[in-house]
Amino acid sequence: MNRREFVKGSLALAGAAAFFNVGCAKESADGKETSKEGTRKMDKKCMVIYYSWSGNTRFAAETIAKKAGAALFEIKAETPYNSDFNKCCDEAKPECYGKKLRPIKPIEGLDLAKYDLVFVGSPNWWGTMAPPVRTWVT
Repeated sequence: MNRREFVKGSLALAGAAAFFNVGCAKESADGKETSKEGTRKMDKKCMVIYYSWSGNTRFAAETIAKKAGAALFEIKAETPYNSDFNKCCDEAKPECYGKKLRPIKPIEGLDLAKYDLVFVGSPNWWGTMAPPVRTWVT
């Protein structure tokens, strides 16, 4: 099993579990709440916010947002990490161990007050969230 297949399987399991417990309302163009066919309509407005270096977390976030009818936002570092894996590790590892914040770009259109439920996606770097996510959470 390759990594993409593992992520897809994990998402299917997590998504199924989440939808048995939580439903998200989707707002239509006329401002009325709707729900996708076959899902329970709830009055919760949902959003997904994520940081992804390699694209795996982006894939997971897009899948969750699509299934939940949630708004999708991406966290971007002001200075992106190097695209070479080893160089990225050299940059990120001290930040993770030192619990340092990495400056992020402003997220256009994000108003947390509009949402009842927030899914936060991050790669797992050395047992913790990626520094750009830590910055956003802080």
